This record gives sequence, structure tokens and C-alpha cells, in this order.
Amino acid sequence: MNFIIGFLKGLAMGAGAIAPGVSGGALAVIFGLYDKLANFIAHLSKNFKENLLYFLPVGLGGVAGILVFSRLIEYLFNFYEIEVRYAFVGLMLGTLPSVVKQANALKINILFYSLYPCSLQSYLLIWKIML
Repeated sequence: MNFIIGFLKGLAMGAGAIAPGVSGGALAVIFGLYDKLANFIAHLSKNFKENLLYFLPVGLGGVAGILVFSRLIEYLFNFYEIEVRYAFVGLMLGTLPSVVKQANALKINILFYSLYPCSLQSYLLIWKIML
């Protein structure tokens, strides 16, 4: 992975970390970084330099994403609150297919275990937004 791609993935993950309803972890799964990151954290001394060089652009992008998007989201919430809330609901629902696809590749029946609570939570969230 080159520096620019890693930085952009980190930027999106940083933005996802501060965005309500969007998970940086879910974005890590979508970008294919979650398994490698979990393995790196679990075994810090194994291939440390290689892993550090791999995740350095991701980390820099994550910090930049948090700094840049926190200001942007604050501005948008101040002037476009309802639209931003609907956008976040869409982002939450939009990450589900990718996570389900990844779980199915690992032979995990994620639909049975998590789709019902997620849809119930989304329904309640949308109901709260509408009121």
C-alpha cells in the first residue's frame, strides 16, 4: 500500500471515528485493514518495523481526519442539523452490506446475530430524529 492510499484510508477512518453512527472499526473492515491491525497490536514485536511503516500513513491520516472533520462536522451540525442527521443514518446503514459480506467470507452468520438489533436500533434512531 502506498503512502497516499494509506493516508486516505486513515483520513476516512479518522472521520468515521468522530462521526456519530459511523465506526472507524467498520471502515477498517471495509478497507481490509482490521485483521492486519489487530494482528499488529496483538504481536507488537513481530515484524514491528514493517508493520509500523505500513500503518504510519494510516495513523497520520487518522489524526488528520479527526482534526479536519471535527471542525467540518461541527459547522454542518450548526447550520444543517437535520440533513446531517439523515446523512449519518445513511452512512450507518450503508456500512452494513460490506460488514455482512466480510463476515460471510469468514463463515459467520452475522445476519442472524446482529441484523435484528441493528435494524431495531436504526428504527429507533430514525423515529427519534423524526420527532
